[in-house]
Amino acid sequence: MDKEIRRALEGLLARDLDALTGAAPYVTARPGAVVRTWRLPAGDVEALVRWGLPARRDPRAASHNPTAAFQDGPRPMLTVPGAGDADGAGGENRERAAYRLADSRLREYGAVEGAGTVFGVPRPGNTTGGPVNTSVAAYVETVWRWICFCDVVDPLEERGDHDTFAWCLDRFAAWCVERDPEATALSATGQSWWESLTLS
Repeated sequence: MDKEIRRALEGLLARDLDALTGAAPYVTARPGAVVRTWRLPAGDVEALVRWGLPARRDPRAASHNPTAAFQDGPRPMLTVPGAGDADGAGGENRERAAYRLADSRLREYGAVEGAGTVFGVPRPGNTTGGPVNTSVAAYVETVWRWICFCDVVDPLEERGDHDTFAWCLDRFAAWCVERDPEATALSATGQSWWESLTLS
């Protein structure tokens, strides 16, 4: 077990988000002034304005990880499923409008108008989507720590240190539950989206 990596991960999870988002090599992307017109909880809007989301390192290609892709307009441009639909959350059985925040190769991510719950919306040909975080603020923090986390642990997988790699994934999954415990209730599996990602 690589103790130095474990210390680095614990430091990453405990570090102030202002310090984390301002550190090289990460570039921050923030939504334009239009975000102030979005119908989201005030704390969610402030999280977007203050910390934004990681920008793509290669602007020509979508990343496997979520990166900023803020919509430009004041009206929601995504639709997320209702409770009775595939990968829907609890609540009323109807589709809901969402503001696009980010994207990746497989999906887009949007915040439900009014509530601020963040969903993954599958791209054509991909069936995996569903609730990600209970708030934009939780999503912003988790994405930033996930991007930094990947830079810490990816070399472990490359060099075959499977024990430390597995420990790091478990630790990040536990942090996700601590940060957003109600996210597990949104999923039919009893695991939050981030838990499913790290424990799969």
